[in-house]
Amino acid sequence: MNRFQLAVRSVIRKPVKSMLLFCVVFIISLFLLSGMASKNASVATQDKTRQAVGAGFVLMENEENRHIRIEEIIKKIGEDTEGSLEGVTVEKVELAGGSSWAIYTDNFFETLQMDDIEKIAALPGISDYNITTAVTPANPINFTRIEDSDVDQSSDFLGISLIGNRKMELDSNVLSGNVTIKEGRLINADDHNVCVISKELAEKNHLSVGDKLKFNDCHDRENSSVYEAEIVGVYEVKQKMTPYMSGDTFRSENVIFTDLDFPEKAESKAGNPLYEKAYFKVQNVKEYDSTREAVKKAAIDWERYDLIDNNGNLETMSSNFNDLEDVSQILSMW
Repeated sequence: MNRFQLAVRSVIRKPVKSMLLFCVVFIISLFLLSGMASKNASVATQDKTRQAVGAGFVLMENEENRHIRIEEIIKKIGEDTEGSLEGVTVEKVELAGGSSWAIYTDNFFETLQMDDIEKIAALPGISDYNITTAVTPANPINFTRIEDSDVDQSSDFLGISLIGNRKMELDSNVLSGNVTIKEGRLINADDHNVCVISKELAEKNHLSVGDKLKFNDCHDRENSSVYEAEIVGVYEVKQKMTPYMSGDTFRSENVIFTDLDFPEKAESKAGNPLYEKAYFKVQNVKEYDSTREAVKKAAIDWERYDLIDNNGNLETMSSNFNDLEDVSQILSMW
C-alpha cells in the first residue's frame, strides 16, 4: 500500500482531525504568501516614493564663516574707522545715550557665488538645479496688496514680497507640494520679467494670466525705476507659507514668485543679486551617496557654505512604510 492510499484511509477514518490539519496548513501557507507579497510591495512602494520625491542637496551660506569674513573686512577698514569695503559698511551712529557703531552688509557680500553654484551643477549625477533669491520687499504700483485693516501698518514696508527662482518647479515650496498652480504655469529658466501670484491676490485685484504688474523700490517709491512683470500663473497653497518677517508685506498671500533676475531690479539693485540658496537635483536616487561624495569634492570654498543633505528626509519618508515591512517579516516567520 503506497503513501497516497494510506493518506486517503487516514482521512476517511479521522475526517475531523484531517480537516483541522488541512486548515492549519492552509492558514500557514496563506500567512507565508501574504508576508512575501507584503514585503515585495513594501520595497516597491519605497522605491517608487524615492523616485517620485527625488533627492538633492541645498547650498546655503555658513553663518559662522559670514561673521569671520565681516571681522576680517572690519580690520582692513581700520579700528574705530568709518568706511566701506568688499560689501561691508561701518558707520558711527549718534544716539541719545552716546555714539555707537553700525555694520551693514550688501548683496555683494551676502550672495552665494554663481561660479560655485555652476561648478556643482556641472558635476556628474546632478540632473538639474535651482537658485532662489532672498525674500525681497517691493512696492506694488498698479495693484493692491492684502492686509489686515485692524493692524497698525506704520512699522511695515507697506509692500509685497518677491522670491526669484531659476526654475520654480524646484522651489522648496513647490517640491514640498504646498504650492500648486491653479491657473497658468510655473516659471522656467528662460523666462524674464514674469511672475506667479497667489489666488487671493488675483481675486482681490481681478487679475488673471496675461495681465502685467508694476513694481518699484519700496525704500524709494517716488524716484526709483518702475519694472513690469507679466503674470504667467496663479498659485494656491495647502498651508500658508511662514512669513519671513512680521508685517503684511511678508504674509503668505502677498508672496509673488518671479524669475531669478526680477527681485534685484525691483529693489533698484540690477546686476547685484542676492542668491540665498541653491538646490541640486540628483539624477538617480540609487546613486545618492556617490553623488554626495562628488559634490563634497567640488573645487569651491566650502568654508563659506553649508551643504544640507536631504537624504535624511527621504529616510524619514521611507520609514512610513517600515511598519508594513515589519508586518511582512512577522508573517514570513510563521
